[in-house]
This record gives sequence, C-alpha cells and structure tokens, in this order.
Amino acid sequence: MRTGLWIPVEIEALPLNLTEKVLLAEIVSLDRAGECFASNEHFSKLLGVRPDSASRMISKLKKLGYIKQTGFDGRKRKLTPILETKTKTKAELILSEVLSSTSKQNIAKSKCRVGESAEAAFAIPNEPIMKVQLQNNVQKNWEEFLKWSQSKVSPTTWAQITNAKCPENLTGKSIMFWKMWAPT
Repeated sequence: MRTGLWIPVEIEALPLNLTEKVLLAEIVSLDRAGECFASNEHFSKLLGVRPDSASRMISKLKKLGYIKQTGFDGRKRKLTPILETKTKTKAELILSEVLSSTSKQNIAKSKCRVGESAEAAFAIPNEPIMKVQLQNNVQKNWEEFLKWSQSKVSPTTWAQITNAKCPENLTGKSIMFWKMWAPT
C-alpha cells in the first residue's frame, strides 16, 4: 500500500524540475523497499504525465548519472539509483543507534535535525499527547462552527450539520459552509 513519498534534501538540491525530482525519489524509495521494477505506466500515473514522457525523464536521469538500468528480462527493467546520499534507511538508523556508544541524549539530539538527512522523516513525534491536542482543536472548532452555523443556515442544512457530529461526516451543502467557515 502506497503511503506517500518523501523527497530527501539530496534530491531536492539537484538541478532537476519538480517532476523529475519526484520520479527520482520514487525510484530511490522503491529501490530501498526491495528493487525498482516499476513500469513507465506506474511512473506516468504517479506523475500525471503520459508514459512516453515518463520514459524520456528516465532517460534524462540515466544520462545525468542519477540512475542506471541494471537489468532487463525482456519484460521488466530494473532501475537502480546511483545517487550519493547521506540518508539512511530506518533499519540502518536503528542499527547505528544500537551499535553507537553515544548517550541517549546525543541520540535524541540527532533525531531532531530537520532536513539534514532521512533522520528527519523519523524525527516527527508520534506521541499520544499531540493526537489528543489535535482532537481537542478539532472538537473546539466544531463547537464554534455549530454556534456560528445555527443562525446562518437553513433548518434542513442545520439538521444535516448537527447529525454529522464532526467535519469528516459532512455532506452536500454543509461541506460548503464548513469550508467557508473553517479556520485556515
């Protein structure tokens, strides 16, 4: 299941357009997950371009020396990034932490460097406190929206809004009112 794509700072700094950077980041990501056998069709859907455009971008990345084709069995080609990066996979990070003789305090500091390496992807706190704060903010906004909308919408729309119980459950016109009101 695809959950998204993170573009490392090493790729972000390359003299490529954004579409080419996303393509290269996808190749790196697939390579780290195993091997990159993705087709031009896969890349075209990801990038929102035609398959022949994806093919031309792959050729450009090969010509510039960022990737190489390391295999072809007549049906599938294997792309391998040859980009020198400072980023580490999550497994490499865990292994380096276990083998490291530094204190826990130094490890915590290294995980907080945002944008310097792949460690930034793992530095995002996944603490329940933040989730509770976010839920509280959504609840507070919902209550304020209910007060505001009671005098602004028709009785039928008001009934839809109150039955929804949260912004994610809104339908029809009530979504428009939420979007008009919602804090930015």
